[in-house]
Amino acid sequence: DTAGPGSVLTAGLPGQLYRVDLDPFSDGVAVAVAGDDTELTTVVVVDGIGGFYTSSDAAGEGAFGTIDPTSFVTQRLLDPVPAAHGLVHDEFTGLLLLVGGTRLAQIDPANPSVIVAELDLFAQYGVQQLDAVTVDHAGYVLVSSNTGDLFFLDYRADGLVSAASTFVGVADLAQNLDDIVFDCDVVVPTTTTATTATTTTATTTSVTTATTTTTSTTPTTSTATTTTTSPGPTSVSTTTDTLTTVTTTTSTATTATSTSTASTLTTATTATTTTSATTTTSATTTTSATTATTSAPLVNSSGN
Repeated sequence: DTAGPGSVLTAGLPGQLYRVDLDPFSDGVAVAVAGDDTELTTVVVVDGIGGFYTSSDAAGEGAFGTIDPTSFVTQRLLDPVPAAHGLVHDEFTGLLLLVGGTRLAQIDPANPSVIVAELDLFAQYGVQQLDAVTVDHAGYVLVSSNTGDLFFLDYRADGLVSAASTFVGVADLAQNLDDIVFDCDVVVPTTTTATTATTTTATTTSVTTATTTTTSTTPTTSTATTTTTSPGPTSVSTTTDTLTTVTTTTSTATTATSTSTASTLTTATTATTTTSATTTTSATTTTSATTATTSAPLVNSSGN
C-alpha cells in the first residue's frame, strides 16, 4: 500500500527499500528512505494509523519504529528488540506481531512504544532464528525458522502469544527454511451445531370383554308315598258264661304323601375388562459437527 496501487515493497537483510510494480510486472525501483533507520527488513501499513518497520539481520534482534507511507521517513521507537525481523498486522487482535531470534512479540499500533506480550520459544523448542510470520486474521499464526521448523499458533481464545490458552505446535520441515507465502485460501475448521428432534408416539389400546352366561333351571319334584295297611279285620271272640263279645279291630291304610319341589336358577354373569395404555416418547438429540469453512486469504507480510 505504501508503494501505491498495484505495487509492493521489498527490502534486504536489512537493506535498501525497493518498489516493484505488478501490473505490468517490472523491475524494482529504489525508494529513498530517510530518518533514524534507512536500511529496513519489513514494512507494514495499518489503515488509519500509519506505517511500521523492523530493521535487523538474520539473528532477529534490531530496531522497531514508524515509517511515513508517503515520505518514507522513519522514526525508531524500540531498540534493541529481540523480535525485530518479521512483522505483520493481525486484524484478529488489532496488534502488530513481530518475530525474530527466539521470540514473538505483540505491539499495539495505537501505542507502539510498548510491547504488549512476548513468547520465547527457545526453552521448549531450542529455536534460534525465527524468520517470517503470517496470519489468517482469525486467530491462527504460522512462523518459519531458518533452522527448519514451522510453528503453528492458535490464540483464538485470548489473542495473546503469551496466554496460557495459546496452543503452539511445531513441525520440522527443512534446514534453512526461510519465508512462508500463502497464495490460496486456508481451510479453518468451524463448529456447526445440528439439532435433530425425534418424537415417537405409541398408543396401545387393549379391550377384553368376557361374557359368561349360565342359565340352569332345574325343577326337582320329589314325591314320597307311604301306605301302611294293617291286616284286618281281625275278630276276636270272647265267650263268657253270659255274654259273648265280639271285638273287631280294623287297621285302615294310612297313606302319607310328601311332595318336595326344588328349583335352582343361575343367570347371566358378565365380566368386562378394558385396558388402555398410551405411551409417548420424545427424544431430542443435539450433534456438534466440525465443518471446514474457507477463511480469507493469508497475506505474507513478513520480511527476509
